[in-house]
Amino acid sequence: MSVKIKIQRLNESKEKEVLDEYKGYITLNIRQSGDIDRTEALGFIRAIPNVTTIRREREISTSESTYTGEFLIRIVLKHGQSLKKYLETVLKPRVRMIDGVSLQSISDLDKVN
Repeated sequence: MSVKIKIQRLNESKEKEVLDEYKGYITLNIRQSGDIDRTEALGFIRAIPNVTTIRREREISTSESTYTGEFLIRIVLKHGQSLKKYLETVLKPRVRMIDGVSLQSISDLDKVN
């Protein structure tokens, strides 16, 4: 029984990891005539490390070949991790790698917690 108590105390003494959550908007052009549709494009973005949510907020324009929309994005980073560095080294390059998706802007990305 004393072993269980020691393990429990050890587990309780570990600090919980502190995370910073950011919410903002990303504007994308998605080519509609390509091999990718909007659902797939958002799935690829959601698969980027630290992206927890991406959903359509508003349609800006649409044509036969291109859909332009504003999307809500939520990102979770370890406390103290640089948001600017994450955007420049992870998010932007990975979005640009998605065939048929063009990143137009990222705006109003603010810490929510």
